[in-house]
Amino acid sequence: MTDSQLKLLKKAETDYRRKNYSAAVVGFSQLYNELEVVPDPVVVGLTSSLLAVKRPNEAAQIVDDHFSFF
Repeated sequence: MTDSQLKLLKKAETDYRRKNYSAAVVGFSQLYNELEVVPDPVVVGLTSSLLAVKRPNEAAQIVDDHFSFF
């Protein structure tokens, strides 16, 4: 990850902890779309944020894409 991507990850994680889930979705989604290999913290953060803003179908798709063994 680049420095700007690491800053974005930190901001998205902070937004999530502060229960600013909509902003967290934006940050995690941007990282998810930019990164060729998506690290687990981005996948988990995006999924959790999507669930928090009541977007379960999108969260389920992320889980299906990354955790096919479930």
